[in-house]
Amino acid sequence: MEKIQVYGGTIRPECLLPFAKGWVPPTPEEIKLILRGAGNLTGSEAGDLVGVTSRTVRRWIGEPDKPIPYACWAILVEKAGFGRIWGGTP
Repeated sequence: MEKIQVYGGTIRPECLLPFAKGWVPPTPEEIKLILRGAGNLTGSEAGDLVGVTSRTVRRWIGEPDKPIPYACWAILVEKAGFGRIWGGTP
């Protein structure tokens, strides 16, 4: 699969799949790109949107062994304009 060019970087297409169709957690860099695309959300703003603390968002970005949960990622992806990835086609 070819990477998708967005917001000055690339996101792997498997990060935009429904969970049951082979979703792969995004890298910290891919999370940063989606936050940029969602209106340059700060950690606090992103946390408020998905129901976690800004510290949790910082962990997703700064600690590769702390992956973002699918539900949180899906909300951010929709906010960034990719549609509802849980419904099938992004």
